Amino acid sequence: MRLEPLAGELVTIPIGAVGLVRQPPGELITRFLDAEQRTESRDDLSPGGLGRSSERSWSGEFSYAVQAGDQAVLLNDLTDATATISLVYYDSAQTSADSEWNLRFSTGEAASDTGLTVIPGGSRSTIEVQAPPGVELDTRPISRTSGWHHLRLTHDRGRVVLLVDQQILATAPSGMPAVTALRCEATRSQSPAGTPLAWIDDVIQSRPIDPLPAVAVSGERDSLWLVSGDELFATVVDWNSRSVT
Repeated sequence: MRLEPLAGELVTIPIGAVGLVRQPPGELITRFLDAEQRTESRDDLSPGGLGRSSERSWSGEFSYAVQAGDQAVLLNDLTDATATISLVYYDSAQTSADSEWNLRFSTGEAASDTGLTVIPGGSRSTIEVQAPPGVELDTRPISRTSGWHHLRLTHDRGRVVLLVDQQILATAPSGMPAVTALRCEATRSQSPAGTPLAWIDDVIQSRPIDPLPAVAVSGERDSLWLVSGDELFATVVDWNSRSVT
């Protein structure tokens, strides 16, 4: 389906249909921990398989295990004003209330505490997001569930769209500084020693070729702006089995 507004007018679609918006094609820049190349099965080290079949199952042997006290830099030296960063992570909704970990899209030095912070796990019942200073986020609650999830942040010259499993978690129409690094932190943990709080894999940075569709401004939070030529398509994604139709 291709939208053709009259006289170049902006059109809107319901926010619930944002998963049908074709993301701009991109140039692959960095790939970290590529799960698609794994075929080994190590159930003692994994939270569950991601494979398409039992013969080619992948159970997370080489995933990054988030441990208590971690302050890891997953991606560094990111300088593009327009970029998409995506990853998959495994979170257990049964995590202790005294445990918490987060993903920070840093906007300063890699070790800086400044940036957009996503808190997928911990004592909260929903996935939380915190904005850097000076950035106004329109956030939408997404309930936490156990299993593998896909997170994607697209940053386009100050505009931001943050998706979890094709659902909008947060948007910002302007003001977001360029992301310079992706960090993972376990801020506290009461889990037994050696027990991961979460697993992370398929960390990918890409540079979109086309600009991101404009995010609806405050007061129009039920829509996403599209312009002539934007394409829509239907897709069903099951991130636990990695099947796409």
